[in-house]
Amino acid sequence: HPLPEMLIEQNPVGYLDYTIASWTKAKDLSAFSDEALSEYRLHYATPEHIHATCNDYRAGATYDLAADVVDHAADRKIACPTLALWGTAGIPSETDGPLETWHEWCDSVEGQGIDSGHFVAEENPQAVLDALLPFLDRHAH
Repeated sequence: HPLPEMLIEQNPVGYLDYTIASWTKAKDLSAFSDEALSEYRLHYATPEHIHATCNDYRAGATYDLAADVVDHAADRKIACPTLALWGTAGIPSETDGPLETWHEWCDSVEGQGIDSGHFVAEENPQAVLDALLPFLDRHAH
């Protein structure tokens, strides 16, 4: 703080559009409706939201990481059945996917890669439903 905010505030919509597009498999905004993009742009363009977004990333590298270290040392895990879905384009395509890591953090986890980038629900909603609905059926009480 404050450098990222100062840089992003110069063109918040341009930054947002570029970032979102770069995280999709197609490298564009085609997976998002005009209405959704309008809402994202409207709300992201305020200094308060830019600051909050930057703080979220800062927390990941500081507070969240410290909390994870404590939880891992105490062998605390997510107890409920967990479904992990990830886009196969981008960083996950360079690995075997995040399932091995989630096994360290969950008592019961299953999952699969989805043919998409970061935004699995927006980029491939049918594949997400095909994975999510059977998972929910198996774990309904």
